[in-house]
Amino acid sequence: MKNYILLIAIMLLSYNSFAQQTGEQEVGAWYILRAQNKISKKVSLTTMAQFRMYEPTNNLHVGIGLIAANYVFSPKFVGTIGYMRLKIDKTFDDLLNEEYINENRLYEQIVLKNSLGKVKLTHRYMLEHRFLELPTKNVFQQRMRYRLQAIIPLSKTLFLNVWEEILLNLQKNAFAENRMHASIGYKFSKKFNIQAGYVKQSYETKAYNRFVVGAFIKTDFSKKKVKN
Repeated sequence: MKNYILLIAIMLLSYNSFAQQTGEQEVGAWYILRAQNKISKKVSLTTMAQFRMYEPTNNLHVGIGLIAANYVFSPKFVGTIGYMRLKIDKTFDDLLNEEYINENRLYEQIVLKNSLGKVKLTHRYMLEHRFLELPTKNVFQQRMRYRLQAIIPLSKTLFLNVWEEILLNLQKNAFAENRMHASIGYKFSKKFNIQAGYVKQSYETKAYNRFVVGAFIKTDFSKKKVKN
């Protein structure tokens, strides 16, 4: 009888260990380094590196490199065209010979800005053109995204960054994903801040819980007028 109990206990522990080895049940992390580089009064370049992990420091889920050109039509209206290169691992855990999906992504976006008192609101509308390099074939997909973001000042240096974004496919199965995010930011200066918080990615059949840590830099390469 003791042997049966021991066998059942081993099976349950093995099942529990196996069940925990999924990306949804792990609390992973996003690490972000983003720079906004001003070229002129109207034009800037955005560069970004982002690493999304299944676990806080292990098992890369998505690696992203981004470069984009921005044009300021007015203080409340900015247009962008950009390019992303993504390396996506849809498997969890370090597996030998695992298959990656490579993606080249072109996108256009507009950002509209307004304020409610001291709270700064942005509405981001994005259209993505995705060129997916799958293990056996290449696939082209398109997607639309809308994000509402609020930056809420807490003090001269602290602020709260809250946003929600919905992603919609332009092919079958229109709903792609919903993201909810909240983080605390600290401004070292007008040109540098760090943020730490949480994002929840919700799909039709699964959801990911992720910590977010980011560093955000602004540089100015525009020519300044020299007074005679």
